[in-house]
Amino acid sequence: MSPHPDLHSYLGDFFRARILRATGLRLRRLESLETALHDCIETECDDLLSPDALTLVRLERELDPGCALARMSPVTLLPAVLRRFLTWIPADATNRRLQLQILAAILKAALADRGLVDREDRLVFTIDALTLDADIAEYRKDFERERRALAALPQS
Repeated sequence: MSPHPDLHSYLGDFFRARILRATGLRLRRLESLETALHDCIETECDDLLSPDALTLVRLERELDPGCALARMSPVTLLPAVLRRFLTWIPADATNRRLQLQILAAILKAALADRGLVDREDRLVFTIDALTLDADIAEYRKDFERERRALAALPQS
């Protein structure tokens, strides 16, 4: 059995630490973001698993459907899962900004945790995470460019 956390535990710990420090609207936005991320994992990430792992997830969903894929998935899938979530674009600009900030923070924490993945998985995990980090930076630039363009439009 691996000493490393599953996706559900890892993300739960990450969000719990931030939610405990948040209040008001930011608290609600963080809780909503966490829910959306888990929805993304459960609806968009089946194809990231091997056929055998997916069979186990399907059985787990029959027993306890809440976050079954996240509970049954290794944390090594984190970059691929976050890449999928990056494409879930909230309509609200503040929520999008928070989504990009949180995705970057999750990656930063994962990369800083040298014991998170086994040594043999570390190189691929790091490359995937750094590539995703660059993609997040591009999304941030696009977001800021769109925000500035909207702000420059004449107010009616």
